[in-house]
Amino acid sequence: MNRVIRALVVATAILVARTAHAQDPPPPQPPQNPPAQNPPVQNPPAPTPRDTAALPAPQAPEPEPDRWAAAVDLGFNASTGNTRLMLLTTGFRVRHLETESFRLDWGVTFRYGESRGAVVARSAQTSLNFDLTPKSLWTPFVFATFEHDPFRRLDLRSNTGSGVTHSLYREADGEITVSAAALYSHEGFTVPTQPSKNDARWSVQAKVNRKIGSSMKIENASFYKPVWDEGGDYNMQSVTKLSSKITERLAMTLSHEYLKDSTPPDGVKREDQRVQAGLTFEF
Repeated sequence: MNRVIRALVVATAILVARTAHAQDPPPPQPPQNPPAQNPPVQNPPAPTPRDTAALPAPQAPEPEPDRWAAAVDLGFNASTGNTRLMLLTTGFRVRHLETESFRLDWGVTFRYGESRGAVVARSAQTSLNFDLTPKSLWTPFVFATFEHDPFRRLDLRSNTGSGVTHSLYREADGEITVSAAALYSHEGFTVPTQPSKNDARWSVQAKVNRKIGSSMKIENASFYKPVWDEGGDYNMQSVTKLSSKITERLAMTLSHEYLKDSTPPDGVKREDQRVQAGLTFEF
């Protein structure tokens, strides 16, 4: 009987020990950070009409600057009655606007006149000029001119050469320059008995231009071209021009031209003078 009681006590003790061990709390676990959560994506508010008006307008690309300019000259004189005269002068000029490194211009002029049904004037002139570094104190240049005038017995007069220009005065209101050049001259005549002439010449030239106020400008260009070894054989020319702007592109002009050939062909006077009023349109 004692053995049974002793076995029951041992079994009861083992059962109580196992129950107590099963009820012990688990060992503490290290803390764990909660998973990161991305903030909710919010769409930007739609712009209101006021916000749209405040936004700067998109800028259009700047247009490329003009590199060339052209001008048309027109002069017309007419009279009726005791004297019937019609004289038309027209010209066309082109020049390069970007003059930082060089200056290039070309021009052509035509004159035609009638009096009582007879032609009293018919001539054509053209010139081409190229200046290197025109804004420098000393500027080298090359040029060519061609002229046809049957009433002065000139079938063709051409001059081609090169030289250098010196700037004496250059400001926003005007400019004064002088130049010297060596050139080759050819003169062919309409008179069969007059032989052609081919000469080496030298040339001196003076140019002046001056602005008068905001709309007027006066210009003068004078040339002296003698044969290099014969000072008595020379050509002279002086052109004075006054222009006044009517609009930004249209100007009224008044010009005077003096010409002298010391050795003209037979039957031709040494001197000629022309006065002309006209219009110039630039575009």
